[in-house]
Amino acid sequence: MRCGFIRKSTPAFEAVPHPAPGSPVVAELEACHAESARTGTLLDAAGLQPGRRGWHMHFQGAVRRRLDGPFVKAKAQTAGYTRIAARSRDVALQGSRRFPDPAGEGGDALLEVRALYDAAGVATPASHSTGAQSPRVEHQRRPLQ
Repeated sequence: MRCGFIRKSTPAFEAVPHPAPGSPVVAELEACHAESARTGTLLDAAGLQPGRRGWHMHFQGAVRRRLDGPFVKAKAQTAGYTRIAARSRDVALQGSRRFPDPAGEGGDALLEVRALYDAAGVATPASHSTGAQSPRVEHQRRPLQ
């Protein structure tokens, strides 16, 4: 079962120019990702820049309209993501419980967890997952840099 851990943004994150390298939150996330890479469960991970540096693309029929940030609701935005491969839903749940608090200890943060679609576009139920990686997923693995 492949899962995405989606770190939701906060007003505090949106106000900061960029996360400070070596800050406790960044250090905890790096350690968590390094451990997941060591155990072979990490597929990919990245932080995203604040919404004020991005845009939304609104699709309405043949019309495409760009809406520049900043965006009103910080908690509706994504601050980063981690993709993992887990043997089961329970293992993914355990991984999400071990994930460091994205807002720092005692902060108010939300981590959304979702199963990813397989190559055929169908979500594989956790109860049917074998934990084996398809060649496509194995090809996507990259070491942390």
